Amino acid sequence: MSTTWSPAGHCWVRFKRVAHLRYPTNDLAPLGADERRALLWRRRMAVLQYHEPAGIERANASLYLCTTRDYGIDVLSSNNRSKVRRGLKRFEVRETSAAEVLAAGYPSYADTRARHGSGAMTPEQFRANWERQLEVPGREIWAAWAGAEIAAFGTVHRCGRWASISATVSDRAHLRDYPNHALFFTMLEHLMADPSVESVSYGLSSLRAETARESLHSFKVSIGLEAVPVVRKVVLHPLLRPAVNHGSLAVAGAAARRAPEARLPKAARAALEFLLEPDADGADDAP
Repeated sequence: MSTTWSPAGHCWVRFKRVAHLRYPTNDLAPLGADERRALLWRRRMAVLQYHEPAGIERANASLYLCTTRDYGIDVLSSNNRSKVRRGLKRFEVRETSAAEVLAAGYPSYADTRARHGSGAMTPEQFRANWERQLEVPGREIWAAWAGAEIAAFGTVHRCGRWASISATVSDRAHLRDYPNHALFFTMLEHLMADPSVESVSYGLSSLRAETARESLHSFKVSIGLEAVPVVRKVVLHPLLRPAVNHGSLAVAGAAARRAPEARLPKAARAALEFLLEPDADGADDAP
């Protein structure tokens, strides 16, 4: 993964092969002209994606943020206080090492992928993936433990004055006891008690809502996150603009259909789809 840091505290992370995303998404400041020129010309970045608050431009995504400095059990509804308390009673929620996730985290990971109809790494691939990232600067891992089993876990990445929650998974065998509520409550309470943390984010979703995302939206709001309307901005390098059009997309699509096993046409089609319709690319995490 390619990462470029900014003096402002955020960084630019490469994704979808051609683009760089401003991370974390908590940073909603307008992108200054000097930084934009430096990234496009001196850093030779092809595509920049970042987010700004909705205003004159209509929102095309929601960013889930917690900015509640006195975050605690009392900010939740009575129904969700009950769920959090049940989860905290049934599970031990604590900071967890990557080695512990490697040893006990696969069932939660695999079950989450299966519930959402997504492909999953094999146990061997899962192990290799975590062995490559046993130590990651700025990362915390939190888990809800049921004895020797991990009922749910997620990662927190700290970046400048922001924190971002990602990669949350859970095992349906424990869901009746609300491990996700206990996990998120503990992470948010811990992070918002830190004076150096301005806000905590947990994913983006496109306003082209899918029914399957509604329960996830409800969960995020119930646990104390606010759905902030934002505008997803995409900036192309000036030299690329003439090549990004629906004609190029049609050519890439035809090439991908003729050679379905070839990676380059498939990657080109995906990149052009992203560049032409960035607001359709709502990234999200599923607990």
